[in-house]
Amino acid sequence: MSTIGERLRQIRQELSLTQTQLAQKVGIRPQHINGIERGLKIPSDQLIKNICRELGIREEWLRYGKEPVFTPIEEELIKLMARYGRRAILEQCIRLAREEGDVYLQNQLKESLDSLSLSALYRMVQYLIETYTHSDQKTQHWMEVQFERAFPEFKEALQKRNYSFPSSER
Repeated sequence: MSTIGERLRQIRQELSLTQTQLAQKVGIRPQHINGIERGLKIPSDQLIKNICRELGIREEWLRYGKEPVFTPIEEELIKLMARYGRRAILEQCIRLAREEGDVYLQNQLKESLDSLSLSALYRMVQYLIETYTHSDQKTQHWMEVQFERAFPEFKEALQKRNYSFPSSER
């Protein structure tokens, strides 16, 4: 049975990383990595978590040798979306698809991004409508003024259609 140190050396070498490169990724000195790999040092729980996060490997594998080695891509994506947001992940995927010349994937990802934007916009509009309808007259007037300031062209469009806000009709 291999040790944590042996597994760490194995994966580090498979990923073509030097001890110095790995140490920089996890914020420790290269001598500490060397000590762990040689069995002279025991890594802290936090260091193990940091190593696993940086290398994309499962903690169960590093600690106990339990397969599979790598974190499933679905788990990695969930973590990345939680960390950076769906929009940022989609934008980076679009950039990578463009660099790879994959027009089909690029278009599919753009549709997903557009859908995400529309869904966020829809939620925002719904929130504004709910807030407006459940507010007192003073707050409604304040919201109208803010909306007109933010979107002056919208006020002109409303005037052309002969429409006014409901609170103005009272």
